[in-house]
Amino acid sequence: MVEATATLKTPSAFKPNFYFWMTAALAAVIFGGFGISYFAPMATGSLRPISPLVHFHGIFYFAWMILLMVQSGLVNSGNVALHRTLGTIGISVATGLVIFASVISIENTRASLELSADPFLFQLMYLNIVAISTFTILFIMAMRKTRQPEFHRRLVLLATVGFIGAGINRFYVAAFQVDFAPFWFIYLVSDLFILALIIHDWKTLQKLHPATISGGLIVVVIQLLQWPIAGTAAFESVTYWLVSLGGYAITPLV
Repeated sequence: MVEATATLKTPSAFKPNFYFWMTAALAAVIFGGFGISYFAPMATGSLRPISPLVHFHGIFYFAWMILLMVQSGLVNSGNVALHRTLGTIGISVATGLVIFASVISIENTRASLELSADPFLFQLMYLNIVAISTFTILFIMAMRKTRQPEFHRRLVLLATVGFIGAGINRFYVAAFQVDFAPFWFIYLVSDLFILALIIHDWKTLQKLHPATISGGLIVVVIQLLQWPIAGTAAFESVTYWLVSLGGYAITPLV
């Protein structure tokens, strides 16, 4: 899904390019981060009891990253026909990812708000909204550009960049033994991937591709809006409303 071409190619020798290595780096962030907090504890039997919903969310999350690598590898091998066939699966996986991410965000926020109305919870809810909204917007844009490969592969890549904050956070927590990484740090590391795309565009095109500009701006602008929005009473009301969509009636704590 990261790459597509307008014409079918005959399968050839695998030649990894910039986009393949970018998807590999994104996958390393996700599988490395969750390897620390999820896979390793599961393998040792020390994983704390968690809701089945979390496991389902993980299945779609990891499936997306695996499919992203496979799809990029197929294009790098010239097997565009199979790449397009698997694209339908990609739509299903992306849909499941968004649904379960939304459900988990509401469920976790609900459980926390029942105990405390800590301002951090609303900042965290905004972070979740950032991930879900940027991925959804950019994925839809990418699917509308499947016949324009230079747009499509950049937009899929940027959509995934918006969803790697959870992996980054887990690295930070393990390294510094804290409860959560600073939001600015999560965004900064995520945006390094956008910077890499900008540098690639400049080196290969001598300009920024329109998809890099539009997609990058969507990611960064939504990130920056956290500080003026997430701490407001209006956003707190929105958070309580979102929680109520799950059938939970929580009265704001005074």
